[in-house]
Amino acid sequence: MRAGVRFVNDFVAAWEGRATNLIHSVDHQDFEGTSTVLLSIRATSAMLGATVLSSKANVLLGQLAENRRIDAHSVQELVAVGASTCRELTDLAHRLESATA
Repeated sequence: MRAGVRFVNDFVAAWEGRATNLIHSVDHQDFEGTSTVLLSIRATSAMLGATVLSSKANVLLGQLAENRRIDAHSVQELVAVGASTCRELTDLAHRLESATA
């Protein structure tokens, strides 16, 4: 259980950096950087069971592969879903820590 809580906390702690890197790479039309961040978001959110976030990242990866770019509005939607997911995961981690204490 502790490893799971630690993984959640690590994901949440990394979120702002990932979101910032995603926005930066999209703004600078950095295909490789954008792809790397989206792959990271998709994989780690899938491991946590955050299916909405993982699906959104996957959709953007598809758009990126098709067009070699994605629009800023879609990125902002993903960032908002990520922030909401982090709040939910933080609440879950707190409940799990309380249950095992």
